[in-house]
Amino acid sequence: MMKHLPECFFVLSIFPSLLPTGGEDVPVILNGLINQSIPMSLSGGPSGPVHLVIWNFKTKPFVTYTNNQLNVIEENFKGRLEILDDGRVLKIGYLRLEDSGLYTGTITVTNNTNYKKVYNLTVYGGEEVPDTLNGLINQSILMSLANYSPPSIQQVIWNFGRNPLATYSNNQIIYIEDSFEGRLEILNDGRSLKIGNLRLEDSALYTATITFTDKTKDRKTYNLTVYEPVPTPSIKIAEKKTDDWCNATLYCSAPKNKSSLSYTWNYKMYRNSTYQQYNSSGDTIEITLQKGSWDMEFMCIVQNPADRKNVSVQNICLYNDRRQENAPNDLTCWTKLYIYLPILTVLSLSLPLLCLLNKRKPE
Repeated sequence: MMKHLPECFFVLSIFPSLLPTGGEDVPVILNGLINQSIPMSLSGGPSGPVHLVIWNFKTKPFVTYTNNQLNVIEENFKGRLEILDDGRVLKIGYLRLEDSGLYTGTITVTNNTNYKKVYNLTVYGGEEVPDTLNGLINQSILMSLANYSPPSIQQVIWNFGRNPLATYSNNQIIYIEDSFEGRLEILNDGRSLKIGNLRLEDSALYTATITFTDKTKDRKTYNLTVYEPVPTPSIKIAEKKTDDWCNATLYCSAPKNKSSLSYTWNYKMYRNSTYQQYNSSGDTIEITLQKGSWDMEFMCIVQNPADRKNVSVQNICLYNDRRQENAPNDLTCWTKLYIYLPILTVLSLSLPLLCLLNKRKPE
């Protein structure tokens, strides 16, 4: 990708072979209703004619597409799949509850470039599609039923997955599931549930069944996913340059949680200018800068759905120069050590000998 910018010129390209699995592996949340259909797209990947598409359901391949031919492997999906947009879109029809799970699509174009995308599909039996919530470990999350007025609510029963979690009636919590004890609060006259000290295992569907004073009922569902905080990232630089040009590779790394992270890059031309964004999902970029733009600043943003951190670097093409400036000082230090160390050794050995000779002299 090439852009002409005022007073400088640079090239930024993303190499697919360097793209991490983190970022691509962060699933896109999809919600569907039983007997309806849902599309899953592999758009955003490499351009060019499609050579092969493989879709996995959970961990097993269930459909492939090559040479304009659809091959459905799993019996459960036969008669319900459709390939659109030259292989880049998979449409599942007549959804079933058992279709819920992770779907991973891998597309290969004719130059053997690969691209992967993951979807997390939940199929519901006609009830309200849940609201999506993202939380962080050790923090808290609020699930609200604010659309209902307190005088009309007689009882609220909260379920964690299919298991009872808490029941609120007559201004009291009358049942708490053991693993949540001490971490739940009922607020706003029963219309809000607050979970504190979140854990990874708290990720699940939460369903509130509301009973009104006229004995009618309603339901509200939340889909909560708890993530670890994004670790502090760092940027590693490898660069080669001539008198006028500099080729640099920037690698943005995070020490852990790589599988749940995505990466994007921003840059700005001057110290007081605003950042411009590149819509890339890779942790590695390669740039070519003309000498007038060697002081540009690049920022790597690392995030998951619940948290984000960033790190920036400037004067990229002066990186090795700074290291070389320190090299003569290091060499001088070692040179001095090689000169003075033998002298100090001789002196340290001579002093005991001189003392011994002085003792042997006749008075």
